[in-house]
Amino acid sequence: MKELTSYQVHLNQAVTTSEIINIHKFVSNSDYEIYLHQDQLIADVTIMPKLMSFFLLANTKKPIKMIIDGDNTEFAYQKLQNILSKHIKQSDQRVKYSASTADKQISIVV
Repeated sequence: MKELTSYQVHLNQAVTTSEIINIHKFVSNSDYEIYLHQDQLIADVTIMPKLMSFFLLANTKKPIKMIIDGDNTEFAYQKLQNILSKHIKQSDQRVKYSASTADKQISIVV
């Protein structure tokens, strides 16, 4: 079932280039749409230059909002958690919408 879920992720250190590449490969080879947001920074994970820039400029002292759209968003989140396992200090689910809920709303909060 199609879902839209957002998470708040706190990193304890910068993400390596190989981990960024692994994130990009996973999302590019899947049907998920994943976006990262922190302050004025926004990245579509399928666009490698934007993803690299995001992690280069992201502040590890502030949380990152991760928005996942697709079927079984929990699976995608677990996969990303595995890739970033050395870097995640804390993460929390913010909101979760099913397709039917999101379709009924004019505006949703992520």
